[in-house]
Amino acid sequence: MKKTNLLLLFFVGITLTAIAQKDSTWFMKRKALWNTPQEKWPVQKMPRFIIKAAPLSLLNGYDGPSARVGVEYKLDQNLSLYNELGYFFFNTGGIAKVELKSYLTELAAESCTKSSREYVSLEFAFKRQEYRTGDSVYVNQGQYYYKDFNVRKSVECLTVKYGTLFVYKSGLTVDFFVGAGIRLRQGCNNLNKEENIKSSSDYGPNVWTNYAGRGIFPNMDIGVKIGFGVK
Repeated sequence: MKKTNLLLLFFVGITLTAIAQKDSTWFMKRKALWNTPQEKWPVQKMPRFIIKAAPLSLLNGYDGPSARVGVEYKLDQNLSLYNELGYFFFNTGGIAKVELKSYLTELAAESCTKSSREYVSLEFAFKRQEYRTGDSVYVNQGQYYYKDFNVRKSVECLTVKYGTLFVYKSGLTVDFFVGAGIRLRQGCNNLNKEENIKSSSDYGPNVWTNYAGRGIFPNMDIGVKIGFGVK
């Protein structure tokens, strides 16, 4: 029994020593990396493909929350193409985007584990939604009443964007961007001619979401996309 206990203690000791040595080696490597002078920070390699998700689309209160994923792939050293598809959960529909990106700078080290690259891009987006909703409706005689109705709309956007892509050693990518452009909207609903949701005092932002008609409007786009690069 004593021999068995001694052997058990011996093997446990060897295991703990090996783990400690491994942790010590990992810690020393990390310490050396963080202590590397800024001018010697490694520049992360630009991925050939980046699979991205748009987390802020889940918080969209205007069109409704949606899940969106896309892929960016290099065309050459400074050009890439990004394609995105999305699905709306409540205001049922879908969205598709295609974006041509031109990188203005080479990858530059931001820290010992992160590099960045600035770009400009031209994006075309198409959205189609069809859903049932309801709210207070105003009629010309000054009367209000609640009514359910159907909405069908499509939107095309052309946007010029400026952004910065951060590439991490782990493969993680973070894409911050801001853009401006034009929005073309076509919509219809099954309200009759006497019912006018655009004049309803309690309709709020739903006026712009559910009204019938065509129009051209300015478009603003600010966001972030989180991804993983494949080198």
